[in-house]
Amino acid sequence: MRSRIWSAIGMTVLLSACATMSETGRTDPDLPATLARLQAHREQNRTGSVWGFLYLREPGVPTSLKDWPVTLLPLTPGLEAAVQHTRQAYRAGDYAPMPFQTLDQLKQVLNSYRSQLNDAGRGDLIRQVKTETGNDPKFEFREVPEGRWLLLAEMPSPASLAVWIVPVTVTAGTAAKQMLNDQTVIEGLIQ
Repeated sequence: MRSRIWSAIGMTVLLSACATMSETGRTDPDLPATLARLQAHREQNRTGSVWGFLYLREPGVPTSLKDWPVTLLPLTPGLEAAVQHTRQAYRAGDYAPMPFQTLDQLKQVLNSYRSQLNDAGRGDLIRQVKTETGNDPKFEFREVPEGRWLLLAEMPSPASLAVWIVPVTVTAGTAAKQMLNDQTVIEGLIQ
């Protein structure tokens, strides 16, 4: 019972945060400062990299997601709050698949955010690679300006959607490793 209450509270907070960010014509208020900071780091050659593997071990046979798209976006504090609310709601619900509306709302926020990046002339910061096709489903982003970023990947199935929405910090001169696996996935139902 208590987990259902926390799940409902988390859901309410998430939907509120998402609704605030996706209002028509409203730009994420943190976006200009985030873009300026990333541009300064790029100009100062303060870059690093992000790499990891994309796979699922459960249920049953491990699934390596080879030749699979992984996206990297700049992360603002407002977007990070929406992501954290989603994760909290997922944990509070004992990792049961989230309702379609919750993940759909977050996807709308992410789509709106991508549009804001494009409208600001910074579509170049929306980066996408595919995982390797060899033995390991490795992905890597190089020359990433120092700062907070968001890794995204998704895997639809007939009944549900597995999504990875994982914040990562890039530090100049280092390689940040972030696994996209069972511990970082969020599952939602498909309508």
